[in-house]
Order: sequence, then C-alpha cells, then structure tokens
Amino acid sequence: KGRERSMSGKEPLLRSLRECIHRLQEGPSPCTDTSPHLQPFCETLEIILRKGIKQPVLGFKKRDYWHWIEKLPHQVTHHSMTLLSIMIEKTNSCEKVLTPHGRGRHFLRQALSGKLLAVAIQQLVRAPRLLEWYDPVISILGNEDLLEAFLSMMLVVTEINFSLDLQNSSFLDESWQLPVCLTYETVPCKELGMVLKYLDGRIFIVDRLPQSQAEVDEVVLVGDVIDEINGVSLRNAYNGQVWREAPKPGVLLL
Repeated sequence: KGRERSMSGKEPLLRSLRECIHRLQEGPSPCTDTSPHLQPFCETLEIILRKGIKQPVLGFKKRDYWHWIEKLPHQVTHHSMTLLSIMIEKTNSCEKVLTPHGRGRHFLRQALSGKLLAVAIQQLVRAPRLLEWYDPVISILGNEDLLEAFLSMMLVVTEINFSLDLQNSSFLDESWQLPVCLTYETVPCKELGMVLKYLDGRIFIVDRLPQSQAEVDEVVLVGDVIDEINGVSLRNAYNGQVWREAPKPGVLLL
C-alpha cells in the first residue's frame, strides 16, 4: 500500500482521484446524483481512462475508453463477469445515449451502482490486446505501476455505496452534469395544453396554454425536456411522436 500511495502521489491525476474518493467516503451514504463530489470524481476518472489511448493510424473511428469496454471478454464462469456482460449489453442497447462518450459515461454510472468498476479494470488487465491501446509512456493504464495504484483505488470505490438514477442518461453525450428528473402522471383530459418544439433530437416544452391541464397541474415548466412517455425513450423523436406514444392518461419523464 505504501508503494501504491507513493506512485499515486507522483501522478497528479491519481492524486486528484484519491482526493475525490476521500470526499466521497466522507459524504453521506449512499452517494446520490445530488452529491457535489460525484461529478468531479467522474470527470477525473474519465480523464484517466482517456489519457494515452493510442489512435489508429488509418480509419475514421476515434478510440474512446468505451470501445475497449465493449470488447471485454464475455466470460460467464463467474457471477460478477455475468453482471458485467449484462451492463455492457444494457449500455449498447440504451436509446438515450448516441455517442461513445455517452455510452462510456452510461456504463461507468452502472458500474458504480453495481460495484463492478474494479472488475472491468481487472478484465482489461487480463486482455493484453486491449491494454496495448494505452501508450506506456504517457498513460496511466499502460504503465504497470500506475495501473496497480489505479486498480487499488477502484477496489476502494467498490466499498462506497452509490444510488444513482440510471434512467437519467439523455444528456450524458454532452456532459456529466445531469438535469433533475421529474415524473408527471397525467390525468384523463381532452388535451394537456403543452406547446412542444422538436430540436436537436429532443422535445422541449416551449409554452403552456392558459387554463390548460398542464398549467393547472403545475408540474411541467417552459424549457423542460420530455425524456420518456410510458417508458419509451423520446431521444431523437420525430414530430408528433409524443402523442402517438401517450395514451390518456400517460406517465411523462421530464
């Protein structure tokens, strides 16, 4: 442990990560999306996972850490590996994230909640072809000593309890900073009275009609994004899809 602490002390990113972990440990348990320490931890973790990834000489696809995660060997001989494979498949099938950035963040949030982040790193260590993606000179994961210190920290993270809203993932393509989610259970009515605008693959509420059900209920606000209706993701929804998906009454995730 002393050697690992020494190695992490020499590497600024590992030192920052250790400080983030310490703040999470000192915070309330379980750690939720409202924790002020969650986003700095995730951002530091992501920088480490991206640092020193070697890009292919030919080809247009830029490598990100998600690309090696989805290639991890799918061994079903151990319970934790079965769960890891399920998490990877859930991320691949998630309709709310469209980019490698978003998928990587979606997976990390699942792995934190499921205490499987260290398992993923251990699997990377056992997959030399994937580990070779990292430059041994400038990366952390490609340096044997730094990787050992990093894995030790991931094992510490496994002891922290996380309770994250895994449905709240529609903005992970852009940022770790996630909006507050609300559920709006509508009542039977002729119309809700929401004026919608379809923009950049999202549905924005741009107005509430006077004396409409939406105004009376006082749940939706101008500027809100309709994320789901009755469990159906509206990421990249087409014009009119809201009302096709929503029988009356319906459940909207905002």
